[in-house]
Amino acid sequence: MSPPSLRRALLLALGAIISAGCLKTLDESLIDATGGSDGGGSGGGGSGSSGGSGGSGGSTGGSGGSQPDASDASDGSGGGGIVPYDAKKYPVSNIGSGTAPVIIAADDQSVFRATKNKVDSVVVSQPTAGGSGTAMPAVEKPQALAAGAQYLFVAGGRNTLDEGSITRLPKAGGPKENVPVSTAIGVASGIVLGPDGFAYVSVAAVAAGSAALLRFDVAGTTTEPLYTTTSGNETGGDLAVQGGCVYWISNGAVWITTSSGGARLSALSSQVSDAVGVTTDATSFYFTRASGSVWRRTLSSTACDGGGPAEVELTSGFTAIGDVISYDGNIAFSAMGDKAQAYAGGGVFALPAGGGQVTQIAPSELGPLDIDQSGSFVVYATDVGPVRKVPKTPQG
Repeated sequence: MSPPSLRRALLLALGAIISAGCLKTLDESLIDATGGSDGGGSGGGGSGSSGGSGGSGGSTGGSGGSQPDASDASDGSGGGGIVPYDAKKYPVSNIGSGTAPVIIAADDQSVFRATKNKVDSVVVSQPTAGGSGTAMPAVEKPQALAAGAQYLFVAGGRNTLDEGSITRLPKAGGPKENVPVSTAIGVASGIVLGPDGFAYVSVAAVAAGSAALLRFDVAGTTTEPLYTTTSGNETGGDLAVQGGCVYWISNGAVWITTSSGGARLSALSSQVSDAVGVTTDATSFYFTRASGSVWRRTLSSTACDGGGPAEVELTSGFTAIGDVISYDGNIAFSAMGDKAQAYAGGGVFALPAGGGQVTQIAPSELGPLDIDQSGSFVVYATDVGPVRKVPKTPQG
């Protein structure tokens, strides 16, 4: 048996070892908790600059409600990580369902949907508050929709021709009307209603000397070209109008010209090649990039010359990012997520327009895609067909 003094020394040494082990465990747990709030912790998956990934997506309730989903994003940049989806604050419900891929547009009372690029796609009007949908006339290979006060406008192609079409459908019912163009155009890939009473359309202009951007008075049907491509090979894409300037995407770049037409200039101080969606508010324009990021730049002057302070990244790290909308001093955008992993990392996300904390307001389940707003709701289509709504402001 060891002498008492030796036993005491051994006990003291053992206590020090145990104490050190406890302190190490405590330190690691604190690091994990802090990392989670900074967007770098485990559990949400991904690094501090990427959307989280995780388990399989949640199921949709019988009434269209959603529950928190293990695959929802919980990390990312933009104000210290992402506030994860909370179904109590942001309850999601189904409005209707169409055949994927679904495109949508909305006004304050209704959401309109069609199947993108489908021959004779029937347009359906569905009350945002819920209820049965109403079939509207079929349109040729629709690419984008825009809802006005009296009409729903459709940018699309032709069923049997490699050409574009612009159609308006009376919201109160009745036959569709074709918006004529002076010469054949390529597939109309984007459409937006400006605050000046005109509708603006971007076109996939394949041939040199063809219209890539045009407009028409929504009260009439006479179109006028705003920009004619000199080289062709324009894809067209999303667009927005503000302050007498048109911002539009083609070949992944963001361009600008005056609302009455003219020279096309870069809308960015450093042009990109992967822009996806664009929108504006009274002071800035915002765009998403296929790299998974969201950007802001101050609106150009009325010269529409693309001048001013450089664009600023607001957040990044999202998988299969989609379009962006602005409302009430905020912006919201969709991300489909990783389809092969039950849409992991996807969802609908919102943040202050000036930058700051990103909050997930809709889950990743079903893969959020096209996005718009209807009254007090953000509405969005999903990869598998259902169209859903979520309150713009937290509930409870």
